[in-house]
Amino acid sequence: MDLRKRLTAWLAGFSVLLLICVSAYWLNAARDDAREELRASEQLLALIDILARQDASPATSAAQIRALVQAGGFRHLSLHLGEPPATSEQHWLRPLANQIDFNRQSTQLTLEGQRVSIQLEPYSEIEEKIRDASGMILFTVLISAISIVACWITIGRALAPAQRIEAALHALEDDAPIQLPHFPLREFDRIAHTLNALSAKLHTARQRQRQLSRRLLAVREQEQAELARELHDELGQSLEAIGVCAAYLVRHGPADDSHPLQQCARDIQGETRRIHAHIRALLGELRPHGLDGLALKDALDELASQWQARLPHIDLRYDWSQLPTLPGPHALPAYRAVQECLTNIARHSQASQVSLLGEQDGDWAVLTLRDNGVANTPPKYGCGLLGMQERLASIGGDMSARPHPDGGLLVVVRVPVLGLS
Repeated sequence: MDLRKRLTAWLAGFSVLLLICVSAYWLNAARDDAREELRASEQLLALIDILARQDASPATSAAQIRALVQAGGFRHLSLHLGEPPATSEQHWLRPLANQIDFNRQSTQLTLEGQRVSIQLEPYSEIEEKIRDASGMILFTVLISAISIVACWITIGRALAPAQRIEAALHALEDDAPIQLPHFPLREFDRIAHTLNALSAKLHTARQRQRQLSRRLLAVREQEQAELARELHDELGQSLEAIGVCAAYLVRHGPADDSHPLQQCARDIQGETRRIHAHIRALLGELRPHGLDGLALKDALDELASQWQARLPHIDLRYDWSQLPTLPGPHALPAYRAVQECLTNIARHSQASQVSLLGEQDGDWAVLTLRDNGVANTPPKYGCGLLGMQERLASIGGDMSARPHPDGGLLVVVRVPVLGLS
């Protein structure tokens, strides 16, 4: 059943129930009014019967008339023995009764020796109308409250699947596969079916994207390793040869240090050492030395030293003493994560202090990096952070980045010690 039909059916059922309640209320009010009218008529008939009886003694009739007048109950009439009450007597409905045009003069009758004053009395009718109006207002308020509650419950039950769909959409944003159940309402069931199909396709596409990203990262690491090997083997040997030739010229050249040949040879030696140092730094970035030999701590020490040498104005503190030994496939993503964080700090954070801590937490190696920079919101995941995530996810690790309560950014990298977590 679709939403329109279900809401229409619920509202129709509630309308029928409301009609039954209104009918019951009016029938009950009509019964009470009829009972009061009949009671007043009975009192009046009793008075007429007393006056019409011929067999009763005057004393008995007078006593009965006195009892009926004192009992009251005559609707729209006020009967009093003797003189009518003073007009100064106030009634809380007198202001409203004064707005009604009727004969306010009393009629004096002598019945069986009893003097009876009869006067029109509008208060009973006004009280009846006020009572009916009060009951109607109370009934209307009650029906309104019931209607609001019924609408709240009806709409809440009808839209309950919307909350599950909203939660599913949030899960879809978090890259979690969803599987919504079948809903009785046709509209929500169609939405759920579409979202389930969309989630399956999106999950497949993201899985393929991750596989492609990991493949690209693996290819990149392989190319960097090959480039590092070529630089080390080919260019390194060439620089060594140039350095040897320059040293030969220095030893066997003219003895005078001011000779142009000696100066040229020494310039060649200095330039060779500078290029060799630059290539060594490039090799460290392309393929950190020692990772294949399970020496992550040494590679991180060298990375931190080089970073500090380039940025001496930043106070860098690090401690890897509690960091466990990681195999090569796990050590490289951890190293790249620290490398990317230090690069981002140098480019964006404007920090003056950076702390790095490596420790073991159960089956996890945890690297914590914190700076006192200007970051006050979670960082946007660009290519660098996404690459870190993909590298870590490929070995079962993860990372989180969030602002620190005392300022700056806090990055936590977790890597499984053995195997895939």
